[in-house]
Amino acid sequence: MLHFLQQTGRLSPADGRRIQRAISQPNQSGAELLEREQIIAQKELAILLGESLQLPLLRRLRDAISAPESPASQTATRVAIAMLLEDALAKLDEGALPVLPPTSATVASASAGHNALPATGRSFRALVVDDDPDLRRIVRGTLERSDLGLTVITAQDGDEALALLQLERPDVVILDVAMPGIDGFELCRRLRHDAHTKKMPIIILTAMGAAENAAQARAAGADEFMVKPVRRDDFVGCIRRLIERAYPSE
Repeated sequence: MLHFLQQTGRLSPADGRRIQRAISQPNQSGAELLEREQIIAQKELAILLGESLQLPLLRRLRDAISAPESPASQTATRVAIAMLLEDALAKLDEGALPVLPPTSATVASASAGHNALPATGRSFRALVVDDDPDLRRIVRGTLERSDLGLTVITAQDGDEALALLQLERPDVVILDVAMPGIDGFELCRRLRHDAHTKKMPIIILTAMGAAENAAQARAAGADEFMVKPVRRDDFVGCIRRLIERAYPSE
């Protein structure tokens, strides 16, 4: 990251050496340090890295920034910045080579290229149901920047989820538990008793990690019970396994 900033003229060699020494210390975030030293703001850094690495998640940050100013939009922007920086740093650690910002057409082409389930022969839809808008964004962003090639739709409660299930016909559902109206357990039971959705993979993703909640999830018919916060690799791997098991020949 520092080398790239030097190549773009945003960081002098002397500042680069100073920042490098500082971030080698425990509990030092490179992005936070760069902002604190007034070299580049985290938002600007996220956009620059998102463009240079052609990350689809960049669209989420731009959408959050362009939303009307409010506490919710400010939170959405902070979450999108954190997610985009995490994704960019992971790509750099994997050896990705950033380039100067490409055209928007190149970004769109890169976004359309993800398809991690080629053996199935079709794309898949995931429905994320959570009453917390920030958590919906985080889960959706995690799935969209994975290599699963999923189209992700979201619902804020059980009633909206039931309506979307009729319209969108998703292939996998990720449910929170504590929601107003129809909670996640009840929604899971309804899906299992509907002929159109009874075999659909269902993951309950909740902060309620007690053993009795896991048992209740299994009794309701959930395929998996996962507790927030969950490791991204575990979450994405779980969804991959469920899709491959449920739709082996499609």
